[in-house]
Amino acid sequence: MAKASVARDVAAVARGETLSCLWEGVDKMEESILTYLDSFFQTRQVFKWLQPKICRDDIKEAVQLPTASENHECPPCNPGMDYGNSSKCEFCPRNTFSDGRAGCKNCPPNTTPNYGYQIIRWTEMPQLMNAACMEPDGSSCSSSMGWQCGGSFIHSGHHHTDGAYLLLSLNVAGFRSKGGVMGGHRLEVGSITFSFQLDCKSKCEFVFMQGSETKGVSLIQSWTESQSRQEFTHTIMQNDSYTFSWAFQKLKLGQDPMDAELDDDVAKIFSINITNTMDGGAAVCLPCHQELEDRGCIPCPSGQYIDPNTTACTPCPPDTTVSDPLAYGEDSCKACGPGLSSFDGVSCTTKCIFTLDGTQYDLRSLTK
Repeated sequence: MAKASVARDVAAVARGETLSCLWEGVDKMEESILTYLDSFFQTRQVFKWLQPKICRDDIKEAVQLPTASENHECPPCNPGMDYGNSSKCEFCPRNTFSDGRAGCKNCPPNTTPNYGYQIIRWTEMPQLMNAACMEPDGSSCSSSMGWQCGGSFIHSGHHHTDGAYLLLSLNVAGFRSKGGVMGGHRLEVGSITFSFQLDCKSKCEFVFMQGSETKGVSLIQSWTESQSRQEFTHTIMQNDSYTFSWAFQKLKLGQDPMDAELDDDVAKIFSINITNTMDGGAAVCLPCHQELEDRGCIPCPSGQYIDPNTTACTPCPPDTTVSDPLAYGEDSCKACGPGLSSFDGVSCTTKCIFTLDGTQYDLRSLTK
């Protein structure tokens, strides 16, 4: 289509005119896919026009929506989730686990569920996650639909006005670890890792935020312009209930009609993984060491880890330390730095004698 024709059609839409669905301009409406579940755990694809709809399908020879697909087996849930007796994936009950493909199963004796949020499939909006679209003035967008599920990822959608905020949030009730300080080092209570990609022909901004009742909302990281697929990890150091949020914004571009081509600017999130949470679901159950209590595994003493073969608490090797009281495997023990040693597996100290690049340094006289 010639540039003049594109500009004319874009101007017509700006004046509020309704175009035929035969129109092939830059704002042509596309179909989006919905899925629904029937009583036999079958699903099919149905189609609807993206909103706001700016074209007519009641004009002669206008494009019509495709017919629904044949029924097929429902896709698997995310790890730690199952369909159960409902039409949506839900977290498995307490003390059970699932890989998302089979039903929830009870954890074996002397094991504990490894709770977390592991989102790798996006056939529906995950439990405890919400999406919204807001205009720069704080009002809702003409289409309230913000982020949209795309099967292997969730994306910020299309046909939103420049400057609109596409918001995605996930609520986490808290973490199992208490945190604190051990050996002079703060203990992490959990972490969140997500994989994302930005496809932008112009300036855009993607931000990751963390909110809690005690600390309020804080900006963790932001990215601008196109970004290749990558992972970002944020460590949680204080136990609290949190709302983790992602926001995508296309910056306002001006009045050039050709700016409509930038409608394809989009953010995609492929996976989200939050570890060591109080709620959520468990994909696996981990062995406890030999002592148990009502609330699950009893933490090992300081400086020890759970041996995966015997499930017994085992001291870390000399000159290594461990900070997680439920550490699993000897790999959890981390080596002390140059010139440092450890005898308790908790903290690293110096003997004031160390060798660097073949030269031995004796600093004991400095302590007198």
